[in-house]
Amino acid sequence: LDIARPRNRIAAEDRQLLKNLFRELGRLYGFQTDSLRSQHQHLALLWSNQAAALGDVDFAAQRVHERMFESFERWLDLSAGRFSLERRTKVVFVSYRQPTRGQRLREMALYLLLWAEA
Repeated sequence: LDIARPRNRIAAEDRQLLKNLFRELGRLYGFQTDSLRSQHQHLALLWSNQAAALGDVDFAAQRVHERMFESFERWLDLSAGRFSLERRTKVVFVSYRQPTRGQRLREMALYLLLWAEA
């Protein structure tokens, strides 16, 4: 039985980037090993499923990031009176700037790890 591989798989170097990212966050913040493993798998699946649906790994990372932080950005919009535009652009989990794919992955990984620890 020959099963076709998904057309838009996450490349090996991107999988390694994600793996290294979770290792780094684990070292820096001391997240639990099981949490690191499960959230790594969670983000990898979110990203690869979105890449298969959209046909582009960069756009897929952007889409997953947008969806993950949509409510946070809505909260920033509602509290705009408390934050100047300059201050809002410096907040870590915000896509008002144009983050790279690596920055998006880092933000999503940290978000998922913090959520899992809560």
